[in-house]
Amino acid sequence: LNAAGYEAYVVGGCVRDSLLGVTPHDWDLCTAATPAEIAGIFQNYPLIRAGEKHGTIAVVLEHGPVEITTFRSEGGYADHRRPDWVHFEQQVEADLARRDFTVNAMAYHPARGLCDPFGGQQDLQNHILRAVGDPAARFQEDGLRILRGARFSARFHLQPEPDTYAALCALAPLLAEQARERVFSELCGWILAADAQNLITFAPVMAAAIPDLGACQGFLQHNPHHRYDIYTHIAHVVEGVPPVLPLRWAALLHDVGKPACFMLDDQGIGHFKGHAGVGAVMARQILQSLRAPNALTERVSLLVAYHSTCRQVTEPNSIRRLLRKLGQECLHQLLLLDQA
Repeated sequence: LNAAGYEAYVVGGCVRDSLLGVTPHDWDLCTAATPAEIAGIFQNYPLIRAGEKHGTIAVVLEHGPVEITTFRSEGGYADHRRPDWVHFEQQVEADLARRDFTVNAMAYHPARGLCDPFGGQQDLQNHILRAVGDPAARFQEDGLRILRGARFSARFHLQPEPDTYAALCALAPLLAEQARERVFSELCGWILAADAQNLITFAPVMAAAIPDLGACQGFLQHNPHHRYDIYTHIAHVVEGVPPVLPLRWAALLHDVGKPACFMLDDQGIGHFKGHAGVGAVMARQILQSLRAPNALTERVSLLVAYHSTCRQVTEPNSIRRLLRKLGQECLHQLLLLDQA
């Protein structure tokens, strides 16, 4: 691209990962060339042109496709997902200004080096999550950026700066307008990287994504076996299981049925009789609403249904029966969940 006279940079996550010493999963390019000019330069390669009207053409190379996008600015986002219009630009800075967070708004040119107009490298070094420009405007443009913020914070150990955090929480209800499959995908990435403190910090975001977990937040258990409210307990259990998707989802949803089953006895002690069964039904409904794969939904609902069982099984014959019912992999995951 540069040899053909069109300014071009690698951009976004691959630059961020490179600065962290992490091998990028893929490489994205941005350029002053228009889509037609990109297609002309790479006319001898297979091209994927599905995103051409928004300025993106993917060039299929031996190791896979590389997306090349024309520098662009964007109009309003009436649906909080897609820009109402796209305008092609000649300067990389205009393109970086439309991106979500400063750590993702960096570009690298082979001769000019790093282009970082919003201080992303310094925020990366200082472990700060900061939206580009006005945080409220960035999240209103694309509601999924709210979940991405939580995911980036977890994955890269970034603390949100106050204005970004306030906007993340205030605009979290925008998640209700996003496609369920996209919400599910972002949630998977988030919970695989999250620790307990991250889930607690972004509790308002989780409540907006999964309202049934919002009902768990601040819900005191009034039980000597529990030092935390339900959601805080859930957050610690998520951290306590290995980062395997069925286990993380089961940990996240294992006590979702507790608020509906709560009762106080005469001594003021809280009980949640039947919460595992109720929670299994709720977990299935939540994952189905998120368009999760059937195999994941079935495994998670099974783990939730049996999550209080292992500690009650002490006789060898009972263990054998549970093994036959669940299978070896599921029983092993159940033991890990119960331990957490």
